[in-house]
Amino acid sequence: MERVIIDCDPSADDGVALLLALASRRLSVAGITTVAGVAGAGQTTVNALRILEFAGREDIPVSMGAAKPLCRPLSLSLLYGGKDGMSDTGIPWPKTRPTPWEAQEWIRNLLEKEEEVSVISIGPMTNLARLFLDYPKEARKIKRIYTASGCYGVREGDPGWKTRPSWNIWADPEAAGAVFASGVPIFAAGVDVTGTFTPEMAEKILERGNRNCPAFAFFCQAAEYNRRHGLEVSSLLVDAAAVVLALHPEWFSLHSGWTEVEKEESRRGNLIFYEKPAEDSCHFAAGRADLEQMTEFMIERIFT
Repeated sequence: MERVIIDCDPSADDGVALLLALASRRLSVAGITTVAGVAGAGQTTVNALRILEFAGREDIPVSMGAAKPLCRPLSLSLLYGGKDGMSDTGIPWPKTRPTPWEAQEWIRNLLEKEEEVSVISIGPMTNLARLFLDYPKEARKIKRIYTASGCYGVREGDPGWKTRPSWNIWADPEAAGAVFASGVPIFAAGVDVTGTFTPEMAEKILERGNRNCPAFAFFCQAAEYNRRHGLEVSSLLVDAAAVVLALHPEWFSLHSGWTEVEKEESRRGNLIFYEKPAEDSCHFAAGRADLEQMTEFMIERIFT
């Protein structure tokens, strides 16, 4: 069983990812750290607590992290979250509270006690960057990082496809640059994969989900929000790709190499991925995924 921290900015897609991680028999979630992204840090922290109580996992600690990027003004993506940052899905407000520790301090304390801890990164990388900058000795103990962030230009079978920045990298490119330069192995199911998610994936879940399952009811409400606002329902599955990658890397075709993050405003958030042999690499970006396996896995684990 792999011990993980989930660093996130909970909106509905983060909620799906969290529910999948909590339902897995192969992951042990040590804690949740939150960051400003889709909504402000206070709201994303509340949303993390809401999801944990919804799942009956109030035992898992939540620590609030960065309220703004390392050195840029905060930009929020309010369209994707609605008034409550959670697609107005109506999950009850939490009774529990976050820890008194800031996110990077909480992670540092955990890494001082535990040797084998990985991170699932599904929000802007500000908390992780602050960890590497403030506590480099402890931060280097992270076993690996799994992420759904970034666009690496390795999508397979689609030669005409053009890369684009992903929100989490664009939101704080300096933070992402610090994390990618850290030397910790990073495994990414970025836009190269999640950009191939089809409406049929979401429709299959909506057709086969158990109407008596609370997680499925949550997904249906979020799907309705997306439809009302012109958003793809399949976008609710994006962050879950990082969890699936942690659990089933064999379902992905991984390209090895090194990544640079562009920070100039005209190219902000773009990644340059240099493919290299695995033995000379620290970053592994997915160019293809078994979407059918992923969909069936999510239906089995959280929607029935």
